Amino acid sequence: MPDPRPSQPSDSTQLSHTENFVADPGTHLPGLTVLYHPILRRIGERALLAELAAGRPERLSRLEPKFAAPTPEATASPPGHRRLSRTPLLLEPRGDGILLRTTESPTPVAADGQPVAGERLFSATEIERGVVLLLAGRIRRRQPRLNQLPHLPAI
Repeated sequence: MPDPRPSQPSDSTQLSHTENFVADPGTHLPGLTVLYHPILRRIGERALLAELAAGRPERLSRLEPKFAAPTPEATASPPGHRRLSRTPLLLEPRGDGILLRTTESPTPVAADGQPVAGERLFSATEIERGVVLLLAGRIRRRQPRLNQLPHLPAI
């Protein structure tokens, strides 16, 4: 009897390395969502990290994983930002948590606003809530210089 489950994900969220991965209903898979990208149409793209769910590490770099918008017609592509190193950061399963290893990659990382040097273990609670990763320090709040402030009339 053929398997009644679809052979592809029901939306276009790109799976990292695992082909034709189908999760059982109710299974939670870790993933990444693009919150900001200089190419604004990439905001909201997602990558499911199925390798982590299978007990294997995932790589995060300029070249991988592939992200796609959550629409059926979306095509997947890697982050591709020139400030991200080709040498990957590693995400490794650790019990109910995920270990982020930055030691091999020159890409600077902050997790929820705190710099990550070497390794950072995220608990299951943190993962469920969501952790914001800032890669290569690319989001900055610019303060205007005093000479750039608009002229205000004297009162």
